[in-house]
Amino acid sequence: MKREYDIIIAGAGLAGLYLASILQSRGQDYLLLEARNRTGGRVLTENGHDLGPSWFWPNQPRIASLIQKFQLQPIPQHQAGDLIYDNGSGVKRLRNQSQEPWMRIEGGISALVNALEQAIPQERMLLESPITRVSIDQSETLLALSNELGMALRCRRLVSTLPPRLLANAIEFTPDLPELQRELLSNIPTWMAGHAKAVIVYPRPFWINAGLSGDAFSQQGPLGEIHDASNSEQAALFGFFVWDFSKRKGFSAFDLKRAVTEQLTGLFGPEAASPLGVVIKDWTGDNLTATSADESMLSYHPRYGLDDISLFDGKVILAGSETSPEYGGFLEGALASAERAYAAL
Repeated sequence: MKREYDIIIAGAGLAGLYLASILQSRGQDYLLLEARNRTGGRVLTENGHDLGPSWFWPNQPRIASLIQKFQLQPIPQHQAGDLIYDNGSGVKRLRNQSQEPWMRIEGGISALVNALEQAIPQERMLLESPITRVSIDQSETLLALSNELGMALRCRRLVSTLPPRLLANAIEFTPDLPELQRELLSNIPTWMAGHAKAVIVYPRPFWINAGLSGDAFSQQGPLGEIHDASNSEQAALFGFFVWDFSKRKGFSAFDLKRAVTEQLTGLFGPEAASPLGVVIKDWTGDNLTATSADESMLSYHPRYGLDDISLFDGKVILAGSETSPEYGGFLEGALASAERAYAAL
C-alpha cells in the first residue's frame, strides 16, 4: 500500500465512515484508519441487538436519508402497554405516557454502518491501526501507527473522529497541543462512555402478552432504565446500568448477569428468570472509548459542539458527534460532524 495520502481519517465510527463515503463519491484521495478490529466505534450490534446507540428520531434528516438510500428498514420503538416503576417502595404498574416516536433499524444500527462500509474500497481502510503520534510541519502531517506493519503515513490533512477527550489524552502531538486546547478537549465528556448496557434475550415477548410495553424505571439497580429490544428474529429487553463503573467492576461477568436477571424477575415476573442469554457491554472499560475521566456516569445530556474544529492551522480537523452543535452526542450529530469536516477540508 502507499504511504502518502491527501486526507487521512482517524476512526471508522459512523462519522468516519460517512466522511469516507463522501470523499469516495467525490473521487478524493484518502485513507480511513481504525484502532479496533471492526468498524462502527460506539455502534455495536450482536445478533441484531444494539449494545451501543439504538435510536434515531424522525426529525433527523441525515440518518433518514441514508436509511432510504440503503433501503434499510426503520422500525418504531415498541411503546404500547403499561410501564413498570420501582422507587424502592414496591413495583408499580403505570400507564405509559411516552409519546415521542423513537425509531430503530431492523438488524440494529450496525446495518447502517455495514452499508456505509460497503461503499468504501478495501484498500482505503486499515483496521487495527491506532495512531500513537502525530507530527506536523509546515508542509505535511506525519502519523505514526501502532500496528503490525509499524508504519508511518503522511497526509496533507488529518480528520480525527475520535472523542475529543480521547484525542487529547491518547495521541502524542509534535508540536504539542496548546494547553488551552488540550484542556478544552479533555473537558468534553464522551457521550455514554460512563455507561454499560445489557441485552436480555427471551423465547417470547411475555411482557407484551401481559399488556406491558417493556419500559421500566427502577431506583433499585443494577439497571435504571429498561426498554423493549425485540426485532423480527428475537424477543429481548435492554437496559442501561445505574450502577457506576466502580461498582460494576466489582462483579464477575456471571454475577453481574445474575443480578440483571434477578432484577428483571422482580420487575416483570417469573418468566423473566429464564432468559436465553444476557449480553453486557461496559463502555467505560473500553479504552478505545473511555478515559479515566469518563468513569462517572453523566446524569444529563451535555450541550455539545465546538465553535472551531481546526487545529494546527487547519492541518487537523475535528469531527465526531461531540464536536457537533447540531444533535451533539446522537447518531445524527456524528453525520452532521462529517459534513462539517468535509466543508472545512
